Amino acid sequence: MYLEFGVLMGESSSLWTVAVPAATAACVLVYFLLPDERERAIRRLPAPSSTLPLLGNTLDLMSLELPRLHDWIVEQCKAFGGRTWRLRVIGAPPLVVVSSVECFEDVLKTQFEVFDKGDRMNDIFRDVAGDISFGLQANALEGGQHTDFMEALGRLIHHVEMRFHSPDWLWKLKRALKIGGEKELAEAVEILDKTVFMIINKNMERKFNPDAAANEWSARPPRTTKDVVSLFLDAHDEQRASGEDDGEAPLDANFLRDIAVVVLLAGKDTTAWSMSWLIIMLNRNPKVETKLRQELREKLPKLFSDPNYVPTMDDVENLVYLEAVLRENLRLNPLVPLNAKEANRDTTLVDGTFIKKGTRVYIPSYTLGRMKSVWGRDASKFKPERWLVQDPWTGEQTIRPVSAFQFVSFHAGPRTCLGMRFAMLEMKTVMAFMLSKYHFTTKENPKSYTPIFSVDDSVLPSASQSLTTGGHEYFRPSDDQVWGLPGNSSFKFFRSPCPALNTMANHGHIPRDGKALTPEILGDALMKVYNIDKKVLDIVFQALPPKFTLADLGDPNFIDHDASLVHVDSYFQMDPFKANKTLINELLASADEAKGVITTRTMARFRRRREAESSRDNPEFSMSALASFVANGEAAFVVLGLGDSTTATISVEHARSFMLEERIPVDFQRSKAPVSVSKMLFTIAQLKFLAWLD
Repeated sequence: MYLEFGVLMGESSSLWTVAVPAATAACVLVYFLLPDERERAIRRLPAPSSTLPLLGNTLDLMSLELPRLHDWIVEQCKAFGGRTWRLRVIGAPPLVVVSSVECFEDVLKTQFEVFDKGDRMNDIFRDVAGDISFGLQANALEGGQHTDFMEALGRLIHHVEMRFHSPDWLWKLKRALKIGGEKELAEAVEILDKTVFMIINKNMERKFNPDAAANEWSARPPRTTKDVVSLFLDAHDEQRASGEDDGEAPLDANFLRDIAVVVLLAGKDTTAWSMSWLIIMLNRNPKVETKLRQELREKLPKLFSDPNYVPTMDDVENLVYLEAVLRENLRLNPLVPLNAKEANRDTTLVDGTFIKKGTRVYIPSYTLGRMKSVWGRDASKFKPERWLVQDPWTGEQTIRPVSAFQFVSFHAGPRTCLGMRFAMLEMKTVMAFMLSKYHFTTKENPKSYTPIFSVDDSVLPSASQSLTTGGHEYFRPSDDQVWGLPGNSSFKFFRSPCPALNTMANHGHIPRDGKALTPEILGDALMKVYNIDKKVLDIVFQALPPKFTLADLGDPNFIDHDASLVHVDSYFQMDPFKANKTLINELLASADEAKGVITTRTMARFRRRREAESSRDNPEFSMSALASFVANGEAAFVVLGLGDSTTATISVEHARSFMLEERIPVDFQRSKAPVSVSKMLFTIAQLKFLAWLD
């Protein structure tokens, strides 16, 4: 029996080799995909229409880029009429989103003790709480010193923010393997700690051993103000001298570092962000800028005539309209667009939503500032007058009192920003000086700027480069003038199977005749017109010869393939440059009627249908792995390059213009974010998954 058992085990060892990993993978999938009691508790809440079985909203959040993510949350909150709704992301705890003043107050104040930052927030920040400018002068306006420190601080903030947009297991795995953004984060922390501890130690040495530090510090100009370290050391000394320290442990460098990190992070770029957005809003609303200058001339006329004049704090506080403008700017452009809390015990929100312990609650201040139910029918309009109230007897205008849970740019409840008054005073003072002496004009169209919610070297608003016809006259040759296959040079115009390339030729972004092309000419045009990342082009252009024509691309072994979105198969002897109007109209008709857009789901369904039709009708139908990749890449390019890469959608009108007319729509703007390799690969994978799911 022993021998038989041993032989049996030996023969089935390969089975065990497969079975054990498979069982492990199955357990992991069950752990991540099956709902737990927290998810079951919120199952009755509404969810976005894009929510998928098992995956929930994972694909939504992975495909959305900032700031589109926050606009998407706004859309969902409006769709649900301000009611609480739920999100599900693989690897993250259950999520609910609140979008009413009552729920904001409930979470931030009434149940403050119930909703804290949670273990995940502690995990995110635990290994990065080491950066503060203790007497460190960045001299940013002079281009000066400590650039490594400030650059490291920017990288730290950026990579910490990325943890919020990644499943916990993923960033923790990257941290353990020391790869990607987590590797850069660790390097940034090392630079920060080295600089910070050096400054802390010098301050402590100056405090407790002044003679030893005298030589080094004597050469420096005397300081008229104290830095954070000195203030804490002085306060600690006073506390101990008065006997109020209650036996607390003496201060050390780690404690000082952790306390003061709040000061630097709270002040880094925050006012710069707000004032930059204010300049953009004034460019969008010139009448507001005119009224601001009028107030300054009436209340602080010396600002315009005396270069040495410095207004008092009372003078600045009296600038009521300027404060209204600043508040309106912060309402629409908050520095922190989304906050998160986690329930530390079971509770029920004021609207009746039952929340299990461990459920995360999203508090979107960016969304609340755009809710008509909170700010009225003109919520999306920049209107400083909404903040003003006029005394009927004196005619004096003052700031209208608004609940802190309605205007949450400075947070609310026990954790209201301590520097709120200082920040407002600082911005009012700086803007008063600037507007009394300068008129600022944005480099791009002010309406083209979109916020980037990350405090890094691109903290200021980002301008999208708009492109319509680019000044290039549209001309489309007739079919009898065009050829779309290799080997015939008698035709005046060559065109390809790709409407997007033909569109560029029709507008003259590449040679109008479709001849004498090089990878460089075509690549420059694709980057200029559709914002295709160069790395994508490097991959796609590997098979291109040094010189070619658009007709050369009609070779069945290149970009032409069976089951195309816009062409019938080459088996039916059709010139591949000729788009099939019936197919295109059927694609347009399958769009999301409610929104008037073609989505990745629309594309996935149509791709699956086309492959089924070609397989049925074409006896020579072929769909190799490469052809399948090209076909799905074609569909991905439509929504990313011709549409909006942040939402992976294209409007029906734009799709019709590109595909049927091969013409750039008059109101077309190329995608704000470059169409990157990762974005293309993700969208291709998404298309394949959605096609399989349907």
